[in-house]
Amino acid sequence: DKDMPNIGLVPVLDAETGETFTINTTSKKVRNNHRLFFEKNTDYFKKQFRKIGAGVISMQSEEDYVKKLLGFFKQK
Repeated sequence: DKDMPNIGLVPVLDAETGETFTINTTSKKVRNNHRLFFEKNTDYFKKQFRKIGAGVISMQSEEDYVKKLLGFFKQK
């Protein structure tokens, strides 16, 4: 997700190392850094997909993906 919710302290498991650490989502700096990381990666992947001629669909998790897909294919 683009925006990290302000929900307090959140335990997170690193799937690669098995290490557990805590993220303080009440910190505006933490939430801003998360948003910047998300936007940077989104831009990178959009550029890479476009470079090879692949389409990109951006949507929120609560959106109707069928509508998005139909709209995408109608444009093609």
